[in-house]
Amino acid sequence: MAYVVVQHLDPHGGGMLAEVLQRQTAMPTVEVQDQMPVQSDHVYVIPPGRDISVLNGVLHSLEPSQSRGLRLPIDFFFKSLADDHQQNSIGVILSGLGSDGTAGLRAIRHAAGGCFVQQPSDAQFDSMPSSAIAAGLADVVAPAQELPGKIQTFVNRVQIGVPAQVKSVAQPAEAGFVDKVVVLLRTQTGQDFSQYKKSTISRRVERRMGLHQLGREEDYLRYLRENPQECQLLFNELLSGVTSFFRDAAVWAKIKSEVMPALVASPPGGGVLRVWVPGCSTGEEAYSLAMVFKEVVEALHPEHAPTLQIFATDLNSDAVATGRAGVYARSIVADVSESRVSRFFVADPSGYKVCNEIREMVIFAEQNVILSPPFIKLDLLSCRNLLIYLDAALQAKLIQLFHYSLNPGGFLVLGCVESVGAACNLFSPLDATAQIYRRLEPPNRVLPVDSPAALVPVDEVVNPLDEPEALPANEELQTLNRELQAKVTELSRANNDMKNLLDSTEIATLFLDESLCVRRFTPKTTQVIKLIPGDAGRPVTDIVTDLIYPELVQDAKRVLRTLVFREIDVATNDARWFKVRTMPYRTQENRIDGLVMTFSDITVSKTLESELRATQKKWEALLAQAGVQGTDDGLS
Repeated sequence: MAYVVVQHLDPHGGGMLAEVLQRQTAMPTVEVQDQMPVQSDHVYVIPPGRDISVLNGVLHSLEPSQSRGLRLPIDFFFKSLADDHQQNSIGVILSGLGSDGTAGLRAIRHAAGGCFVQQPSDAQFDSMPSSAIAAGLADVVAPAQELPGKIQTFVNRVQIGVPAQVKSVAQPAEAGFVDKVVVLLRTQTGQDFSQYKKSTISRRVERRMGLHQLGREEDYLRYLRENPQECQLLFNELLSGVTSFFRDAAVWAKIKSEVMPALVASPPGGGVLRVWVPGCSTGEEAYSLAMVFKEVVEALHPEHAPTLQIFATDLNSDAVATGRAGVYARSIVADVSESRVSRFFVADPSGYKVCNEIREMVIFAEQNVILSPPFIKLDLLSCRNLLIYLDAALQAKLIQLFHYSLNPGGFLVLGCVESVGAACNLFSPLDATAQIYRRLEPPNRVLPVDSPAALVPVDEVVNPLDEPEALPANEELQTLNRELQAKVTELSRANNDMKNLLDSTEIATLFLDESLCVRRFTPKTTQVIKLIPGDAGRPVTDIVTDLIYPELVQDAKRVLRTLVFREIDVATNDARWFKVRTMPYRTQENRIDGLVMTFSDITVSKTLESELRATQKKWEALLAQAGVQGTDDGLS
């Protein structure tokens, strides 16, 4: 093996890392120079202020494209490593701040390489290890001193340098082994991978065997049968896709400059653009389309702007759940411009969350694109880097199905290494280099035999919604219902969390809308203002209060106008005191939507303060009688 060490270094500092590491190993340890060939049993260290990548076994040193605070050198190197060495890649995440390395590990996992992470409790800074583990990308989590042995075991068990008798998965004579794996997957998960490319399945299975230190086919088949969890993990790996926001800049430039303006300028009769993203993975592609749509509408200012409805589907339920949540690591700044981050995302403890304006354009659902009825009457269908995992026959069927799903003149976007193949009579290339096509209307085309609208000539289809058995209302309603149910469940959980939080707090809190009407309050608030549950929606001025605070409305309006909080001590009619703090209520989109007022009981401190003042006055009177006067320096 060769070792490359990537750290977050001061770009203006001296490179001491290679010297420090050389004291700990007999292997030659050097700082990377541009175009340096990689040799086994050597250690290569990133230079300060540079990014490094690997191509055809040669290391390249590059000037970073991001500013110092946004650099992600580990992600950058891991992605190039995965592209260059595929299943021979091994990524190791050690102690560090931030989430750098998580996206890179995803690329290594996708290439069937190994992903090793230091145990967070063993790390001085646990942010980077915790991020990788939370993303579900760690094959092995262990203390740092145990990782070398586990990596060596993994390397010895996978195809790298394994004796011929142990090389089991990739041998053509053993194709039946892959079929047996497919059978077990279908039994355990209900999903059929028989039309996936055998090479794709082989790489994933080989990786799993290496992680479990299983060298024989029979051992892994037995392990699969006895451990349903392993079937689920293999299933997830087969569906895992490398995705990111605005992946392949040239494609997105064409979508923004040509595809989306054409759709916005000539919207369908109902003014709703319909988009389908099959194989959406964790949702970045779908959200990117929504952001570009919003930018194009704002730039063109059409007289009647259409609305956008995106159906994002995937077979992987975990990926769909991630997309539905819309929360992504801070490392997205490597793919999303600063202006887009500030425009379309809000800060979240886990990183960045897609704003509601964009989130509401996308409907997520689990769907098997091969077996389930398709979405139809589409203006745009983006299916990137899914077809490359399927065999040629299934690719051809899906291309015909996509043609059926699109409106005349609709756009099809494929991955950069995909194409419509022999179906050139169905699509014309808008840009062959970006793999963007427009739908053609050939005469008397017959749909694929096993498609949901089988054997129906296109010129006989007056309205596809009239094939009830094949396209049940389209399946689409169920998708909408699943999305709505997920939102209802999420909202119910959030409301329950909020209710328990507010009920448990000892601070009286009152939420008002922009009209100073009651929105919500904690139980403790009723001890200050005479509120009942039915008061929601009533102006706060209509409600009886014990506070002697005639300036309440005036102060509230000033806070709404200036966005500067107001804090004041207020007495009550029954001699209690409260510190009243009035603050703007900010939504996740950083919009002001009312006020939050808190009432902290300071009666005890005010009583003590009053007693101290009385005592002070008493002593001052006694001292005055004795002829003692206070001065700045003491008594005289």
